Amino acid sequence: MTASVTDYASAAAALPDEYFLGQIVSFTISEQDIELDAAKDLLTTHNLRTDTMRKRLRPIDAFKKAANEIAVKFDRDAAGEQHSLLVRPVGQDMSESHRHIVFERAIFKTGQRRRVEHETIWKLMYDRGKRQKDGSIVDDSIYVEQQAVIGGVTLTPEEQAWVDEKIGPDGSKLRARFDHWRTHLDSHAVRTFVREYIVDLLGGISIKGNSGGLYFVQQKHIDELRDLMAFVKEIGSHMHTIPLLDIVEQREMLAEAFVTETMDEIRAQMVELNKILANPTRTITEATYDEYVAKAATLLAKHSEYSSLLDHNLDRADTEIQIYKTQALSLFSRVKKPKSLGSGGK
Repeated sequence: MTASVTDYASAAAALPDEYFLGQIVSFTISEQDIELDAAKDLLTTHNLRTDTMRKRLRPIDAFKKAANEIAVKFDRDAAGEQHSLLVRPVGQDMSESHRHIVFERAIFKTGQRRRVEHETIWKLMYDRGKRQKDGSIVDDSIYVEQQAVIGGVTLTPEEQAWVDEKIGPDGSKLRARFDHWRTHLDSHAVRTFVREYIVDLLGGISIKGNSGGLYFVQQKHIDELRDLMAFVKEIGSHMHTIPLLDIVEQREMLAEAFVTETMDEIRAQMVELNKILANPTRTITEATYDEYVAKAATLLAKHSEYSSLLDHNLDRADTEIQIYKTQALSLFSRVKKPKSLGSGGK
């Protein structure tokens, strides 16, 4: 099988672009974090856009992510107890965010209902600091406080080692993870960026199959797609492409994939849109209205492009898009007007 694919790719490389509809793309992002600024520099080096890359990492999100790493469920012991460390948000405002680390003891005994006990063992607080004119944050900090437990919680050596690794006796390990997440993207964020680049910037469509995530990208984007492949490989991950010959069977397969993806996306959008329309007193912001209308415009443009490429009318998708567009435009009457306009000048 591998030799056949290799032979096909080698033979396809000798053919001119007009022989192909485009490329089938698959990618795998390794489980490692990358530094945001380094990723942006690498994208620029490869002449790639950063439209869907995060503009900045919010410190409050870094705090939440670092705190959530403390959560863990340990194996049940011989006495029938299973211990867990839970991370619970307990409140936040414009100046602070609080989270508690809760020790959970689940007791299992034959013939009895499971009994669960909870005890707060650490309190974590993030001081948001001060926001500067350029959007940066200064003087923010994390405070940790170990609690004097009432229920007599005693951590096992394994549990204590976990706490020492994730929090540290003085909170230093937690602060280190906070500093890390202020500057780095995890593999999920990188995976999302690559997928959105393929779908939003290269106009790709999803081709669902048993092998996992596969996408189709038109041949006119081949140079940019190769640059994206080089970026993915340089961050230690993998991307593969297979050229798709321009034949009737492939056009029909792509037409079906386009219709399926479009219908799924519209259904998801309509769920939220219908919630708004079902409530006669609900209003939306102008930005929300613009998002719905922009989505309709994007779907229409993509439909036109794929209809031309595949020489198909794609009528089912067109009908659904037109319905969605009409519904999106009807939201205009729900846009909340500024008080100075809505009050008639009084």
